Amino acid sequence: MESQSEPSVKRSRESSPVINPVNQSSLSSSASTNASTAASTAPSSPKKVKLDESVSSAEPSAPAELSVPTDSVALTSAPSEVIEEKKEDNRGKRQKGRGGNGPGGKPGKNGGGGRGKYQGRDRNAEGDDTQNGEGKDGQPKADRLPKKKTAVLIGFSGTGYKGMQIQKDVKTIEGVLFDAFVKAGAVSQDNADDATKVALSRAARTDAGVHAAGNVVSLKMITVIPGVEDLTAKINEYLPEQIRMWGFVRVQNAFNSRTACDSRMYEYLLPSHIFLPPRPGSELGKTIKRTSFTKPDGTPLTELSSTIINSEEHPFWKEYGTEELSFVEDIKKRKAWRVDSDTIERARAAVKFYEGTHNFHNFTVERSFQDRAAQRFMIKLEVKDPVVVNGTEWVSVRFHGQSFMLHQIRKMISLVILVTRTGTPPTLIPECYGPRKIHIPKAPPLGLLLEQPLFHSYNTTVEKGQKFVAAKETVNFEQYRETIDAFKMRYIYEALRKEEEETDTFAKWLACVDNFIGPDFEYLNSTGTIPEAAVRTAGHRRRRSIGDGDKPAGLTNDLEESDDEQVDKGALKRGELEG
Repeated sequence: MESQSEPSVKRSRESSPVINPVNQSSLSSSASTNASTAASTAPSSPKKVKLDESVSSAEPSAPAELSVPTDSVALTSAPSEVIEEKKEDNRGKRQKGRGGNGPGGKPGKNGGGGRGKYQGRDRNAEGDDTQNGEGKDGQPKADRLPKKKTAVLIGFSGTGYKGMQIQKDVKTIEGVLFDAFVKAGAVSQDNADDATKVALSRAARTDAGVHAAGNVVSLKMITVIPGVEDLTAKINEYLPEQIRMWGFVRVQNAFNSRTACDSRMYEYLLPSHIFLPPRPGSELGKTIKRTSFTKPDGTPLTELSSTIINSEEHPFWKEYGTEELSFVEDIKKRKAWRVDSDTIERARAAVKFYEGTHNFHNFTVERSFQDRAAQRFMIKLEVKDPVVVNGTEWVSVRFHGQSFMLHQIRKMISLVILVTRTGTPPTLIPECYGPRKIHIPKAPPLGLLLEQPLFHSYNTTVEKGQKFVAAKETVNFEQYRETIDAFKMRYIYEALRKEEEETDTFAKWLACVDNFIGPDFEYLNSTGTIPEAAVRTAGHRRRRSIGDGDKPAGLTNDLEESDDEQVDKGALKRGELEG
């Protein structure tokens, strides 16, 4: 019988199509009626069928000879048995070290086994392994505490720091913040040597010297520490006063603070005297006179431009004269000046040309006109009414955009200043979106402030209570608004104004611009167009020297050019640098 059944099974595997398994009732009926009939109708389906189950379902008291047909059932299902066993074995191997219950696996959290057949992996518990091990010195490690993906809300004054993101051997906001996480126990000692181990990212990577009333960093953080009732207060104990943690919220594991951010809001504060037209006789004053008040042959125009400002006729210069003064005397007179409403309206008209989607390749570094990444969407810009503080008048310009590139805001505000103070038609701004490359100096970082990043799409998903973000919180600064405003007033606004009073940063920058020698600023003219003389050719850098007039201390011979700076090329390419 054995010699007859084996060829039969072999033929059924090679030539017979796979059929659906018979149900238990038909199998029971066949087994009780005729053993040979049961053997001939044995299923060859790959469905997993166990021998003991087949026997018990066929007849609990069946004699031993009825095991022959069920053997054929076992033979036909044997390959799927092997496959299932291999799957289980591989699953266990994959779970090794994850708290799985397969061969070589470790117990799952809370003392239970790893994931079973119907138990999905708890992604929220990634890194939650609490089992002890041995350290490098052979000593037992402390218990590992569960990590949760969180969004940490912070604010800081950027003065004295080389930007936001962690950099080796450089003092940065994120470096100081990460050290505080480690000291407070929010990041374990095992992960203290590398922030990437906890997936640290930031919503906005601000430049050196840039401030932030609100920014967000996301990471896998230990949120429950034995003996620590208020984790935010504990972390703030290890931070300097100019860096504050407002709080943290639990977010989904896929959350990345940079990619989840829908838009950013910035503010730029500047003293109003920066809108004064260039001094008559300065290099920029000569350029304006040559491009707007004279013919190509050098003879004066009989009809002057209706928009361009003649410095010689401006009330300020007519009152104080145009003679060269010491820098101290000059800046003292400038600070006493108050901006007029017409000048503010010119600035407001200029910023409106930034709204919408445009090619901002002229407002950043390492971006060409053909680079699609230079396309940015500006949502809203506005110029606030001036406010006098400690004898100096200040103007606030607000930027709300989807995203920004490195130096983009500082170059945008710089061009607004140049257009406003010279009377150049604001239609020059759309000209800058074209393929021609020009030099736009970047304004000082001192006045730039990140107001807050916004997470509208993510928050909407959370508020709708979708399953994959259930029990998570929205990322919102409003609950900390009162504390943030107090911090902003003391550590950003007051510190910014005090620094300007002590260093005259804006006045020195303006002196660099006004005393520049070269054709770079010939686009500041009565037509609002870019002449060929002002266009920069690829690979060629002009030397831009400052005139030999009275220069304030700290003024260099070359106007600092953004393109010459050493920047993180990888981060620049990924679009992580902004401000």
